[in-house]
This record gives sequence, structure tokens and C-alpha cells, in this order.
Amino acid sequence: MPDRPSKLGLMPRRGTAADVRWIEVEPRHMLHEANVWEDEQGRIVADVAAAEGTALFPDVNGNRAGHAETRQSLRRWTIDPKAKSDSLNEEIVNDRDIQFPRPDDRLMARRSRQAFANSNLNSHDGRVEGMDSALRVDTATGAEDLYHFGAGTAVGELIFAPRIGSTHELDGYALTLVHRKDSPESELAVFDAANIADGPIATAVIPFRIPSGFHCNYYSVDGPLYRQAFGTA
Repeated sequence: MPDRPSKLGLMPRRGTAADVRWIEVEPRHMLHEANVWEDEQGRIVADVAAAEGTALFPDVNGNRAGHAETRQSLRRWTIDPKAKSDSLNEEIVNDRDIQFPRPDDRLMARRSRQAFANSNLNSHDGRVEGMDSALRVDTATGAEDLYHFGAGTAVGELIFAPRIGSTHELDGYALTLVHRKDSPESELAVFDAANIADGPIATAVIPFRIPSGFHCNYYSVDGPLYRQAFGTA
């Protein structure tokens, strides 16, 4: 385990380099965040997928951490910019091996309660075969809603698509791209976002292998994000 802390740079949106404040946390490796927002007390709340230690880098002696040390769990970091301490509070929201967490994109940078992600069900016994499960976590309680696609599958980023006219972050669908080890096809799996464990409500089989792109987005053709990216449908 590294003996120096990780650091987060905190800068006002319209600030300069001179305004950066460095916040320290125990050694962590974080690749993806679910969401970050400012709460009513002016604190910064970040729901992140983070591992203890330095997951992708060897130590000073060239030794790499084992899988148990590199598992990324969903954690909540809370930073109080008004506090005198240059540290943060960390709590583990859910201990699943998790990647690519994200909210209902309509709530990006605002308080959200649901994190959609993928997970590796085999990580707890030391085997690493890729992310094989779709996962939703209630970040207020840590409760999970999980569907396992089975051995030999690779599950991509799980994204939320709101139902037409919906305003609630569970009123919609969760979509992910699935590859199976022994199949040249790809599958687009569609879930009821509130009931991941029930399995896909629809599956579109694509007759060729779509390369893993890791990240994806959902755009409603009548929404501002689609028009900004692609013009009028």
C-alpha cells in the first residue's frame, strides 16, 4: 500500500490556479464517478468507483497489487470547502466490484439517488473474467438491484433512458451492450430501470460483434442534447 495520500484539487468554477485547494484522502485509485453535486450545506458530495491503493501502477519495488486490493467499490466522498481540515469523509455505499457508475443524466451535477453500473460477480472469489452483471445501487441506502448474465459474458456501461414524459430517476429503462464469449453476435439488453434483477424486458440481437467502446450515451431525438450533437432529427 502506498504511504502517501491521494489528492483532489478543488477549484471554484470561475477560479484560477491560485484558488486550487488540495484535499487529501487515503491512497485511492478512482477512474469513474457516478455523480458530483453541492448539497444544501455547501458541501461537495461525490459518488465514485474507487479502489484502495494504486490499482493500475506498481509500487516503488515494482510489485503490483492483487485483485483484492484493486476492486473498485462505490464510495461517497464528502468535502466541506468551509472546513479548516484539508481532508474528506469517505463511506462505502456498496461493496460490489463496480465500474462505470452513472446517474440519470438529467440529474448530472445535481443530487441523485440511483447509480447504474456494471459489476463482476466473480471478483469476490479471486477470479477476474470481466464485468458480467448489470447493477443499480440506491446511493442513499446501499441497496442493490443486480442481474447476472452468466459466465463468459462481458457487460458494457449501463445507461438510463427516461420513459417519455417521466420526471423520476427510476421511471425509464436501463440499456447495456452484452458480448458472449462463444458468440460472434452482440446483444442490446433493455431493462425496466426499477427492476434490474428481473432481467431484460427486451433484447435486440445484433448479428456481428460491436467492439467494446466502454462508454456510451442515450439521446432522445427530441431533446436538446441530441440537437446540440447531431442537429434536428
